[in-house]
Amino acid sequence: MAKRIAGAVGPGPERLRKQGRISPDEVRPLVEQVTGGRRVEAGIRLVGAANQKTDGTDYGIWVGRTGNAAR
Repeated sequence: MAKRIAGAVGPGPERLRKQGRISPDEVRPLVEQVTGGRRVEAGIRLVGAANQKTDGTDYGIWVGRTGNAAR
């Protein structure tokens, strides 16, 4: 079920990326719009073992007591 809901986000984040709109404040509303009121978290993208900040947003969609992270 979590993968189906995460898949519903579809190409929306890619469209935003092409427009240079990659901040959590821009990505979060798009994800919330397609997740049917489920809890959504969006934050600065962290990479590597040291969790270094990089351009972009990571987001997670909570389904029940679990989350299905997507990028």
